[in-house]
Amino acid sequence: MAYKRILCAGSFAFLVVLVGCDQTPNSSSLTPSQPQSVSLNTPVQDSSELKLYDLSMEDITRLRAITSHNLLVLGVKVGDRTIDVNKNKQLGKPIKTELINMGKTYRSTYRNSAIHVDFDKYTGKVTAIYVNSSFFRKIKGRFAKAIKQGNIDLVNEILGDTALRTQPERHTTRWTYPDKGIELIRTKQPNRVNFTLKLVKPENS
Repeated sequence: MAYKRILCAGSFAFLVVLVGCDQTPNSSSLTPSQPQSVSLNTPVQDSSELKLYDLSMEDITRLRAITSHNLLVLGVKVGDRTIDVNKNKQLGKPIKTELINMGKTYRSTYRNSAIHVDFDKYTGKVTAIYVNSSFFRKIKGRFAKAIKQGNIDLVNEILGDTALRTQPERHTTRWTYPDKGIELIRTKQPNRVNFTLKLVKPENS
């Protein structure tokens, strides 16, 4: 009798397994997951948070890995959207805006001509930021002194890179750091020399 009870119990367990295996999964488990729709206006989030430094608030002297992606000028950086720049209270309202580059670029002037910002007409994003010497006194650290005096050796030391020197015009000399998206422009005028810091998108980025 004990043997029969064991045999019956084993048969019953085997039937339960068969019944369980024969069950068909519900339709939801067979349906492949659908990709979520993403709005074209949704910014792509980088996996690593990008540390930003505002030239008017922080000393970038010791930041060797700095590029224009990290640098803010009164809260604005290269790649920002026009709508966000227009909302920026630090930079304020432009005193004028003109269409340049054969109608492809809007250039807005801020802070009594101390700062110029170029916007791509079609993407609506910042492509370049020009900081004139009248704003240099608000930049923190030795970097302000270096660009104000045109001390390229010191700028090289601060940025940890060597500038490429070009002279596109007789009275204009450029020192560029392509991998950093940083340029220093010297313009000679009668009885004075002006320096301008320019931020653009780094090459190979």
